[in-house]
Formats: sequence, C-alpha cells, structure tokens
Amino acid sequence: MQEQLFRVRDRRDKGWFWVDNDYLNGYARFFGGIGTSVYLALCRHAHIKDQVCFPSQRTIAEELGIGERTVRDYIKQLEKYKFIKIERHKDPRTKKRLANTYILLDKSEWVKPKARVASGSGARVASTHRQGLPPKETNVKETNFKERYKKLKTNSFSFKGVSKREHLRR
Repeated sequence: MQEQLFRVRDRRDKGWFWVDNDYLNGYARFFGGIGTSVYLALCRHAHIKDQVCFPSQRTIAEELGIGERTVRDYIKQLEKYKFIKIERHKDPRTKKRLANTYILLDKSEWVKPKARVASGSGARVASTHRQGLPPKETNVKETNFKERYKKLKTNSFSFKGVSKREHLRR
C-alpha cells in the first residue's frame, strides 16, 4: 500500500487567525452560530498585533452569506457585551460617515450574557427556556386508537411468527 503524503499547517503562513479559546468554550453558545460567525469574521480581519479591523458590514455579510442587518444586529450585541469596541468615524469636511473601526477587546472586559442573544428587530435577548406543554383544550381530534389498530391489523399483511429454531435453520 502506498503511503499518502499530506501537508501540515504552516503557522508562519498568514492563512490563519486567532480566536480566544474562552470564547469558543463558554461564550459562543450565547451568540449562536451566526453571532459566532460574525465575531470570527472580525477576528479574521483583525491585525495580529493591535487587534483592530475595519471590514464593512457588507463585506462580512457577503463572506458569511447572511444579511447586512443581521451583521449589524450581532455587531451591536458584541459591542453591548464588550467583546468589541466600535469607533465610528466621520469625514470632518463633509460630515459623511466613514468605515467603522472595530477593536477586539481582551477577555477580561467581556460581559457574559444571561441568555442566548437573538438577532432581528431590536435584537433582544432570547429566552433559553423550553416552551411549555400546550393546554389540555387543544384542537387535536379525538381518535380511537384501539379501533384504528384493529383495522390496520386486519388489513395489513400477515407476518408469521418465526421461532428461534426456525430462524437458525434459515
């Protein structure tokens, strides 16, 4: 059998980026898959020394295949819980908004959410509790399961029971 060759990841290569293990081990579940993807995109764009980046929300949305509003909502949540700091810039002459600068904060600054963070209008914190059982007065039709079982039994194919001895002979 011929031995297959493979390449080991070269840590000198710029094809990688840093993410705190504490984020993935404890905080990622609060932001869910999409929120974590937004944070990872910011980590990916951040300069290795000063942890500053300035990708547009459109760029992040295109990279992740999600909407710009979703990116904006999760960036607000990441700022709220102090994972990032946003510096908003304006052109002094025209007063038009320029690209935001995102600073990835140290984990000592992070605030742990009490529940899973949600996206959408208002980007509220979603409850992690399961939905309760429906009330007894439901719209489910009453059915007579014994009658239905008898019907199925008589109309279905007959299966002959096979003993262990007969089964072993086969």
